[in-house]
Amino acid sequence: MVGTASEAGEPEICRAWGPAWNTESGELSVLVPLPAGQSSLDNLERAPAVAFTFSMPTDYHAYQIKGRCAAIRQPGAGDWRRARNHFDAFLAEAARVGLEPSTFAPWFPGEGQLVVAAIDAAFCQAPGVKAGLAL
Repeated sequence: MVGTASEAGEPEICRAWGPAWNTESGELSVLVPLPAGQSSLDNLERAPAVAFTFSMPTDYHAYQIKGRCAAIRQPGAGDWRRARNHFDAFLAEAARVGLEPSTFAPWFPGEGQLVVAAIDAAFCQAPGVKAGLAL
């Protein structure tokens, strides 16, 4: 998930696929689907603060990553491949807990934009004693 805020400070979220970490630049990129993610993209054009949440549907282990949008650009073939692989892995995990994969088919985009963010902080949000710990 990608979290942004409107001009009025109201929260906005959208799904995203295919996260990639660039160890050299310290940036994270994700593919934001269109049209579902357009409001989030509009928010990032106005105010670059962004938060990402990654969680597993099978065990609720989750991570929150906070940063600033550095760029919004057209995804390349590799970005689409990574997003598709991530989506397929999500479907497999959802099936493990009895969710029908066809339910999620509309979630994979035919169009999208790549959001690239410089990361400021990351936190474990897993259930248990590690919840909230900085990574």
